[in-house]
Amino acid sequence: MCISQFIVLINLLYRMITTNLTIYRVPAHLILAFTYSLICLTSCRPSFSDVDCNTLLGLHNTFIANDTHGESARANDTNILIDYSGSMHKPIAEAIDVMYHIQNILKGNSCQYYRVGETKPKPIDINSQENELAAIASYNESRSLLDQALELIVEHPYEQSVLISDFELDAGQRQVVITPSEKLSVQTSIEFSAWAKPYFHKWITAGNQIDFFIVNFQQDNKTKHLYFAVFTPLSWVDNDNAIYKRMLSFDRTDMHHVSFSTSGLIIITTHEGKGFEDAPNYTEPLNYCAGIDFESYTIYAQSLKEYAMTSEDSMLLDGIKIKNSISGLSVLGLELKAQEVTDVIQERNRLRSIGDTTQADQELLPLETTADIWKALLLENGEVKIVFKSKMDGLSAIPQGDWIKIELYPIYSNFKLSEDQRNWLTWQSGGSQAFVVPALCNSIEEAMAEVYFEKPNKPLYTFYLHFQ
Repeated sequence: MCISQFIVLINLLYRMITTNLTIYRVPAHLILAFTYSLICLTSCRPSFSDVDCNTLLGLHNTFIANDTHGESARANDTNILIDYSGSMHKPIAEAIDVMYHIQNILKGNSCQYYRVGETKPKPIDINSQENELAAIASYNESRSLLDQALELIVEHPYEQSVLISDFELDAGQRQVVITPSEKLSVQTSIEFSAWAKPYFHKWITAGNQIDFFIVNFQQDNKTKHLYFAVFTPLSWVDNDNAIYKRMLSFDRTDMHHVSFSTSGLIIITTHEGKGFEDAPNYTEPLNYCAGIDFESYTIYAQSLKEYAMTSEDSMLLDGIKIKNSISGLSVLGLELKAQEVTDVIQERNRLRSIGDTTQADQELLPLETTADIWKALLLENGEVKIVFKSKMDGLSAIPQGDWIKIELYPIYSNFKLSEDQRNWLTWQSGGSQAFVVPALCNSIEEAMAEVYFEKPNKPLYTFYLHFQ
């Protein structure tokens, strides 16, 4: 339709120029036709071929405000924080090979070591005599302010950090505590609360990762754990030189590993990277475009209606599967949010066509939810289908000529650590009244539970569908 209007406009211009007419001598019906054609021309919808993958990628990144990759992996920014309290000499001495392995990983890179003790963590020279790892005299702190060590770590969200400690936080004064597991009344200065939760929560919420490499040691005839807690920024997670990846290759059979992040939940589609061989005939394989967490293609509205009317199925999309590798987390369902984004795509495409990428990449205003005719079904085998809420209502409301953005948001169950994870993240106190200290375990479990309980502000996957 727009092409025909454009032809009319060209013919009118030609007549006005060749007959040397002024606007006052042009008949009224020609003026009206000219005006109508001009309006229609400027409001033409972009065809799929007019919108390339780069335009959609830029649009997608603006929609999700994905600035977590804004900082590149910086090899020279690493923090190593070592607990120098009096009880730490024995566990570190027994795991000195792991300590030296970390130092070897960091050779050639600039990193900062910190002494964690009874004052705020302070920068140290790890090669100086008073900080020598193997010397018992180095471990002379009466207690360690581990909470301040974690605060320093989360204040540097784009840097790798390692905290080496038994994660025993001394509250500074003894108090009577009823132990959670044994229900014993004990007098201790050990902190039982989930004191590390806010720091873990802040780190994980930003899309970052925490890995615990754990080595056992014996103290007062009780098994305790030495933790190498590796904090990896999102920009480092896929880097082969990341500390946690180099630690995974370390040959020590008695070292256990647990990892926490939000990156273990993804959507995969059968269409990714290979078009639509098995898709219904209302889609267009040639117009397929995909990114890491989105894809786009054409839907032929009339063919979709014909398919839906002759099929028992009320499906719009299938070939979608959710993959969950996060231990302790179940996905109960998927929330679907649909928005009409034709004008946004049209304007972005126009700006990019004239080379104005600055305005094109500006933040977009929130859009109202529209096209509320679909829902997402999550099957027991992890397959996902996008279907009409009501086939009859949906068929009458299928858009035509519009771009629709469909986002999938996960609905989670409560996060729970496995029994094995709980065992590695708790430890026994020494002394005559031995008791289990769950502070680290509860901190990570409560932090992860809050991360997944909070409504995700970023969709798990997005479809951009052009209905023709």
